[in-house]
Amino acid sequence: MSDQTNSNYKNICKIIFGVSLAFNLVIVGALGGLMLRSGKGQIAKRLAPSGLYLRALSPQDRRKFGREIRKQGSGIKQDKAWEKGSYASAIELLKSDAFDKGSFRLLLEKQTDYVKLRRDFVRMALIDHMSEMTLEERMAYAKRLTDLID
Repeated sequence: MSDQTNSNYKNICKIIFGVSLAFNLVIVGALGGLMLRSGKGQIAKRLAPSGLYLRALSPQDRRKFGREIRKQGSGIKQDKAWEKGSYASAIELLKSDAFDKGSFRLLLEKQTDYVKLRRDFVRMALIDHMSEMTLEERMAYAKRLTDLID
């Protein structure tokens, strides 16, 4: 009985890791596709509307924006440590004899809040970046954005 229970936990962990990996690959693929995609069309509109704002940046502005994000987001190592600890907590909850649905839900909510916080951070950095652009730069940016959505 113990071997079967242990095997079930291993299978559950494999499934969770597989789903997590698949989700991460979807995100990386979507972002990579947006960065590598040339031209315009319906695909750009379907993939990630918020990503269009980043895609419309000129290559120089993308590099500058990336540097700004890295400079402002100096806690990347702490973020990675938190993420690793968060998944370790999930694994412990899954391995426990009595599954604590409430604790697992709370952990998933914390992870969701963390993703929202990072998204909001990037959004504010984009707004700050736009406010530093000259009128001519914003006009060129608006043209590139228009080209992406038409």
